[in-house]
Amino acid sequence: GKTNGIALAQALSQSRGTTLPWGLVRDAITASTASRWLRLAAGGSSIDCTYEAAGSLVLERPDDSERYSVKPSTGGAVLEVDQLQDLAELTSRLLEASAGAELRFHVRVVLDGDLSPDDRTALDELLADVADDLKTTLDPEDRGASGRS
Repeated sequence: GKTNGIALAQALSQSRGTTLPWGLVRDAITASTASRWLRLAAGGSSIDCTYEAAGSLVLERPDDSERYSVKPSTGGAVLEVDQLQDLAELTSRLLEASAGAELRFHVRVVLDGDLSPDDRTALDELLADVADDLKTTLDPEDRGASGRS
């Protein structure tokens, strides 16, 4: 149920058939803790340790109740395209700041204005490249004004 940084580096290197650099293994450990596949065990050293100290970097798998304890937020904001790009640029920092908690985004794409059915279909096809169920919806105010649904 537990391992340390050295043992993990050696196992990964053996499975790859080549010695992996500690920096790469350390980055993988950081990503694993951010995504809640692993967690730091009590009393272990920091992930940012050197290879020489990696033996005291003790890791363990969290149980399922810890991995899936995140509840969706009811908060939200309307973002313009440039703000969405800003958010995308922050994802690695957001993952780090979430300290291993599962981080997900609830996205809704709203059209404000007229768009031909062909153009809307093309837009929905582009969105499907990101997620199958991501589709455009019409602005509720625009829908009521034009009678569209």
